[in-house]
Amino acid sequence: MKNNKKQILRYALNVVSIVIGTFLMGIAFSVFLSPNNISPTGFSGIASLVSNFAATKGVNINPSLLYMGMNLILFIIAFKSMGKEFIILSVLGVLSFSVSMFACEFIKIDVGSDLLLCALYGGIFMGFGAGLVIRNGGSTGGGDTIACMLKNRNAKVTQGQIIVAIDVVIMTVSCFIYGINYGLYALITCVIMGYVCDTTINGVKAARAYYIITDKSDELSKAIMQNVNRGVTGLKATGMYQKMEHDMLLCIVTRNQVAVLKRTVKDVDPKAFMYSVNVTEALGVGFDPLVKKKAEANSDSVTEK
Repeated sequence: MKNNKKQILRYALNVVSIVIGTFLMGIAFSVFLSPNNISPTGFSGIASLVSNFAATKGVNINPSLLYMGMNLILFIIAFKSMGKEFIILSVLGVLSFSVSMFACEFIKIDVGSDLLLCALYGGIFMGFGAGLVIRNGGSTGGGDTIACMLKNRNAKVTQGQIIVAIDVVIMTVSCFIYGINYGLYALITCVIMGYVCDTTINGVKAARAYYIITDKSDELSKAIMQNVNRGVTGLKATGMYQKMEHDMLLCIVTRNQVAVLKRTVKDVDPKAFMYSVNVTEALGVGFDPLVKKKAEANSDSVTEK
């Protein structure tokens, strides 16, 4: 009984978050981007291009209805490829975004003629809203739905490639319709949106993994655990030039611990070699709990059925 209540509460929170996310996306589209001829990404970008181009020919096409119509056709085609929960949340996302696009047309914010400001804030609102939707298991159609179809057919095209291809086409067309400067503003929006969306999904606790090759592994690992308060994993590495074995330490730290780690390595072994890679998600002791991720994985497995 308690599990059912938790599932209902979790689902309700997901729905609320998706609605909030699509409302923020609606603000980005109808307040900052489309009125200033800055085409956003995905199907909303296509709707904006078609609507604005038709307006120059004296034809009035509502972008929210056009967006909903394109996704409706796509849902009909991809019906068999999508799981039940994915269909429900996707339809919710598309309908909510369409309503938000229409409702936010009545929000009037005077930003003057500063297109850069519109591109920046449009990207921030669109990215944060899209991140909320995706983080809560939702979708606003477009590339997500196409990717789901291709995945079911074992196609070699990834979702990322689909989204990039759509965005490239949209920005190229916008350059021809509005001028190259508007296409460049759209590129700024796309970059900002991607960064904010990734940060919203993965959180601001992004970590870095440091690989340290040293001849003082015992001393250095103790110093790292004491000064940085992080665990260290020892690995064996072989230098292929002199065929000599060295110890390599792996340590994952948060951003605010990077300076302490570097200082510790420099003090203990100035001759050490170290390099780092970005870690978009770290789960377990000292980071986000693994149990939460397990629950999300169970939700994903239900979605894919």
